[in-house]
Formats: sequence, C-alpha cells, structure tokens
Amino acid sequence: MITMIKNIYITHARIMILVAFLCIGFGAGLIVFLPDGNDFSEDVPKEEQFVTVASVRDLSLAKEPLPLLGTVKSEAEASIRTQAQGEVVRVFVDLGDMVRAGAVLAEIENSSQRAAVLSAEGAVAAAEAALLKAKRGIRGEQQSILEIEFTNAENNLFEAKNAAINTLNSSFIASDNIIRNTVDQLYENPRTNPRLIFLVKNFQLETDLESKRMQTEMILTDWEASLQSISSDDDIFLFIDQAEKNLNTIRTFLDDVASAVNGVAPSSNLTQLTIDSWKAGIGGARTTIGGSLASVSGVRTRLEGSNASFEVARKRLEEGMTGTREEDIQSGEAFLTQMIGSLRGAEANLGKTIIRSPIAGTVTQFDIERGDFVSSFEPVAVVSNESALEVIVFITEDERSDIDIGSPARIEGSISGIVSSIAPALDVRTRKIKVSIAITDTDTHFTSGQSVRVDVERIARGSELKDVNTIIIPVTALKVHSEDVVVFTVDESGRLVAHPVRQGSLVGRSIIIKEGLTPDMEIVIDARGIEEGEYVIISQKTY
Repeated sequence: MITMIKNIYITHARIMILVAFLCIGFGAGLIVFLPDGNDFSEDVPKEEQFVTVASVRDLSLAKEPLPLLGTVKSEAEASIRTQAQGEVVRVFVDLGDMVRAGAVLAEIENSSQRAAVLSAEGAVAAAEAALLKAKRGIRGEQQSILEIEFTNAENNLFEAKNAAINTLNSSFIASDNIIRNTVDQLYENPRTNPRLIFLVKNFQLETDLESKRMQTEMILTDWEASLQSISSDDDIFLFIDQAEKNLNTIRTFLDDVASAVNGVAPSSNLTQLTIDSWKAGIGGARTTIGGSLASVSGVRTRLEGSNASFEVARKRLEEGMTGTREEDIQSGEAFLTQMIGSLRGAEANLGKTIIRSPIAGTVTQFDIERGDFVSSFEPVAVVSNESALEVIVFITEDERSDIDIGSPARIEGSISGIVSSIAPALDVRTRKIKVSIAITDTDTHFTSGQSVRVDVERIARGSELKDVNTIIIPVTALKVHSEDVVVFTVDESGRLVAHPVRQGSLVGRSIIIKEGLTPDMEIVIDARGIEEGEYVIISQKTY
C-alpha cells in the first residue's frame, strides 16, 4: 500500500513539472512574436468602404414588385353575382366553356360608366397640366386660351345641369304614369282612401300596400312641386339625391305589388286574362323604374365630371391672372390627388359592370343572355374547378394604390397568378385590405393553408411617371439611432453626411419618407455598417 501511494505522488510531480515547462515555452513565444511585450491594443487599419448611391427620384419612381406573404386557399367552386344593375349587352361564354381566372363572362350596359372614366381621366390630365404650369409659370399669350377653356367648361357644366334636369323630369313623369295609371287599376279611391279591389291572402301585405299607396301619393306631390322650381342655378345634386330616394321607394312598393298580384287566383269576378294583364303591367313598371335609376345615376356621373372640369378651368384661369404662389402649388398637388381618387372611383364603378370569373374552371351554370335585365347582387353564373387555388394576402392603404384588379403576380418566384379581387374596405380584424390572387398555373404543388411568398407587379399611374408625389426609399437606406433616424449622402471629399428624416408607412421592402429628403438628392442605399463622418468610395451610381 505504501509503495502504491509513493508511485502516485511521483507521477503527480512529473505532470506538474511538464505543465510548468509548457507555460514557460508559451510565454517565450509571445515575447518573440510581440516585440513590445504585452501591447495587444495596437489599432488595425480599417479597410476601405464602398457604397452605392442613387437619386431619391429614381428610387421613388422605381416599380419593383410588391412583396407580400399570403395563405393558399382552396376554391373548388365560385358562385358569381352581379355588382351592378342594367341590361346585359355582351356575353362572351356559353355553358360548359373552360375559362381562365379573371376572364370576362359578360358585360352590363356601361356607357355612362365609361364616359365617367373618360371624364375623370380628362380631369386628371387637366389637373396635372395645371400643376405643371403652376410650377413653371404662365406665358402672357396663354391668358386668352385659359379664358376660352374656362368658357367652354362653364358651357359644358350648364349643359350637364340641363341634361340632369331633363332626366329628373322624365323620371318623375315615368313614376307618375306607373303609379297613377298602371298601379291605380288595382285600387278603389287610390289617391284619398286606397283599397285593393282583389283579395290578398296575407293580411299584413294588404295593409302595407294600402298605406304605401298613400305614401307614394305624397311623394309624387312633393316631387312634382320641387321640379317646378328647379333651375340650373340650384344645387342639382340635391335634386338627384331626392330623385334616387323616391325611385327606390317606388321600386320597393312595386315589388310588394308584384308579390300580391302573383298570388291572385281567378274567380267569377276576376278573369285570368285580367290577372295576366296586371302582371305584365307591373313587370314593365319595375323595368322602367330600374332604367330611371340607371339614368339618374348616369347624369350624376356626368355632372360630377363637368363640375370637376369647370373647377380645373377656373383654377387655371385664376393662376394665370394672379400668378403662382407656393400655396397655389400645394393646392394644385392636393387637387391632383383628389382627381386621381375620382378616376379610381370611376374605374371601380366601371369594373362592377364587367362580370368576371375569379377562378379558372368550367362554366357549370350560366343564367343570363344578351338583352336580359339584371339587378345588383343577382346570381348569374357558377364556375367549378376541383383543382383551383387562390392566395389570400393583406395590404396596407398605402400599398393599395400600387396594385389593381388584373395585376400579374408571381407566387414563390415561379408560379403565375393574377389579382382577381380587392376588398373595398379595411378588414375589421387586421385593419388591412384583403386581396385575392388567382393561381393561373395548373401544375402546382400548393396545399390549402400553406404560407407562400407573393410578388405583385405594381402599376404605374400617368402622374407618377411625370413627377414624384411621394418619396419612397429602401428600408436599408435608413440608419436608426436611439434619438433619430438618418439617411446618408456623400460630399465632394467622400465623407458621409447624415440627414435626419421623418418616416411614414412601410411599402413592401421600402418605406415612405414624409420629411427630410428632396427628389434631387443622391443617397446611400445601404446604410448598414457605416456612420456619419466616415470616408467612403462610391462604387456605383444607379439611375
């Protein structure tokens, strides 16, 4: 036992001696390779830094695809409803046809909507020209041209008002004839104490029809009195609002009358021929009222366009006479934005008259023909496809102006798609706008519920190609400090100069800048790893 313990101590001592020799050797190596002994803090020269710069104008006008994250959803069958009422003027498919996503199935009469779009486009062009002229100044010889434009716009507005007045009078005459001639055949004492001359099984419906007849009598009386004093100097929009309200009330009344007449059975005092004539009369009356509503809506659109053109001409004439001020330019920019909004609203109304298929598939049900009259939200077709898929994404209000129905999209970089629908309002849960993207490629391996990357091609508006209204730069161009956010430029000596900015909303991989930059500035597009005051080398300028 004693011998064993002695051997352990000897082994331990040898190990300690070996460790000591290794430490001495390591220290000697440090002394050889570090002449200054223990000086480890010598600065290492910093490598040259290269940066890429681009103008704010080019970055703002660049239309890179809008990157989004979406969820795949199965869409085996789509029931298609109308979004507007009117006569079907074109039909492009038959029952059993194969259609692609976004294909046009039919078109409702939309001459007034197309005229509204054309008028809105003209108003946008006029606003753009006015803004450009305000920025450049006006020549003296253009004064007479502006006066002629103003006179023409004033005359067009006067004609639009007179057309609206004529349409309002025609709508009243048609309503008066329907109620006091066609409908009053069904009543005794219709204007003073209306009572139906036939038996209605539903007592509540009978009571409603008799009371509503008195209501329509008062409506017609007040409507006739208001139109007797109408002139082009009045606010025609107030009369249009009242006409639409009256026509909708009469349309509801006629729906109830039709329901009662359809339930009447022939008797000894009432022949089938008389009942059939009532049904035909009421059916024609409902169609006439629907046409009157469409006509009133059309003159509203025309009047809005003429009024907008008149305001543009008036402002241009005022600018020509008083000269351009900074607040005039700001007002012109705001007016241009307003006109662009009116254009998009007109385009949306036109889109409602075009019936499209949201998915690719087979038309398994098609209930309309050319010449049919359809109401809003009426089911007209069913398109089925067991393999159809769509992607649901959500966008911000700022991103909404960059895409439209029909915009191409790429899913996961290689699969083709198309924007098939855009929600008209914000989702109450996400506070964003829901967008559906139909997948047009048939050879895909997506499954319902799968998350995918989507790049939607942005649209370019005419005004955006001519001027920068909103400054947008890459997020990578921002340098975020605890006290501020800056963007860098490079001065003549190659030194980085910081410019504080105020941020707006994110738009894909870019961000809106509200203050701090001008379109003519050239900024560093990647601020990672650099600081103010450092010297850099510009490796590339993008244009």
